[in-house]
Amino acid sequence: MAASSTGFMHNLMHRLHLRNHLYWTCAEEMRKAKTPHNGEVHKRVLERILSGASDSNVRFEDLRSLLARMGFVERIRGDHHIFSRPGISEILNLQPRGSLAKPYQVKQVRAVIVRYRLGEGVE
Repeated sequence: MAASSTGFMHNLMHRLHLRNHLYWTCAEEMRKAKTPHNGEVHKRVLERILSGASDSNVRFEDLRSLLARMGFVERIRGDHHIFSRPGISEILNLQPRGSLAKPYQVKQVRAVIVRYRLGEGVE
């Protein structure tokens, strides 16, 4: 009886895990569909970052998307999103504060964009 009960619990836990994974995958896809990052959005985000006027109001997802568009590769370790790119010696280590990027990290991103002239090709 114990072996049968253990198998049942294992099967149940596996099914719950799969259902939870499917739920979060669908939720992520729906979120992406609601917030498309077309060229105009990237251009606006870049302008906001370069202006320096609203470092505390930059959405973390917008910053991630912009860096990906600029050719950065993202690794995630916990809540640390680590961005690197060939030819750029700096590594950008970003963490969200709620849904926003931390202001000092937006300044770091701006410094890299300006230093390497990365904003010239973003549409």
